[in-house]
Amino acid sequence: MPKKSPGPLWKPKSIGDVIAEREVTLTRPSGRKARLRVRFGRPVRRDKASADDPWWCPVEVNGAGLDSFRPVAGSDSLQALVLALELVAEVLPHEIQRAGLKIE
Repeated sequence: MPKKSPGPLWKPKSIGDVIAEREVTLTRPSGRKARLRVRFGRPVRRDKASADDPWWCPVEVNGAGLDSFRPVAGSDSLQALVLALELVAEVLPHEIQRAGLKIE
């Protein structure tokens, strides 16, 4: 009998419980200031998760036109959190620069 496809992978749709947050000031080319807030949610798994289901750390970015929501997967809650932190450290500065903004 063929194996059933598990369907789409579950991911959180909201930030949930915020466990860490940072606000930074950005400068637009015009010299105007903008605030940017990055929030990390508590790593979560779907209800009735199996041993193979990933953990997810939700990441929310708001402000300066860079709004986004990205759940980051890991094999356990710590890896999901570490990978979410690395994503923000590696990707967000490039997105800020591409938008023509500078971090203060």
